Amino acid sequence: MHGFLNVNKPAGMSSFAVVKRVRKYFKKRRVGHLGTLDPMAEGVLPIAVGAATRIIEFIMDVPKGYRAEMTLGAVSDTQDAWGVLTYISEKRDCELPELKQVLESFRGEIQQVPPMYSALNYQGQRLYQLARQGVSVDVKPRSVTIYSLELVEAPPGNRLDRVVLDVVCSKGTYIRTLCHDIGQLLGCGAYLSSLVRYSSGSFRLEEAIELEKLEQQLAHGEYSTLLPLDYPINHLSRVVLQDKEDVRKILNGNTIDIETGSYAGPVRVYSPEDQLLALGRILTDSSGQIRVKPDKVFNYNKG
Repeated sequence: MHGFLNVNKPAGMSSFAVVKRVRKYFKKRRVGHLGTLDPMAEGVLPIAVGAATRIIEFIMDVPKGYRAEMTLGAVSDTQDAWGVLTYISEKRDCELPELKQVLESFRGEIQQVPPMYSALNYQGQRLYQLARQGVSVDVKPRSVTIYSLELVEAPPGNRLDRVVLDVVCSKGTYIRTLCHDIGQLLGCGAYLSSLVRYSSGSFRLEEAIELEKLEQQLAHGEYSTLLPLDYPINHLSRVVLQDKEDVRKILNGNTIDIETGSYAGPVRVYSPEDQLLALGRILTDSSGQIRVKPDKVFNYNKG
């Protein structure tokens, strides 16, 4: 079996723990996830099974959507509610116009310094391991993109001490760092107090399955929630082969000629029986002949 599972990860569990629990139902199949969710966070955690793991690199860069609760007036060492408060500000809240102005400065491409309590590597060690040892290192900022940042919930009145934000962002964005940085600019400090991922590319929270329910289904041999291999890549152009010799060549990693068509970016290559064979790219030779070169070939017999 090969495909994707749209899992609603519960709070208090690591992304790897979810993968480990799912993996046992697929015996020796390769199983992986499409982007880590911190243990405190809940929501969409797409899981790739079998040949689907070969697609992960093609869809890791999709925008992700979050609903984040941000508490103002304090700073946490982990930048979230699971850490130790290292600073409590005399200014415990802010005014709505002030917050709206600050939020505007975080939209678009921004520079973000990853938190010390993260799984990033630094000279062979995880940053969180160094942080637990009391070691602080100079972490270089990275460019991330905040596609949208909207205030969706705030207490009544003009003084705000806790707000809810909707964030759509690029791969590699730390929402807790975003909250921390917003608090710094407001001058009162802030930390992430809860987080739900409501989308990751094609995967949506309203269509996600609770982990407990999924495990019950898998334990009874029911795999109806396994989404097709091409579910998250349906936006890519499609090439359907008609010749069995072309199928053989593609499966062997060879470039083949195809009929003229309108193609953009990577393409999905299918057999005459509508089975996804490969992900490839379109080439044009000196004579104008259009060709497709496979970059990822799917072996359905491999675990």
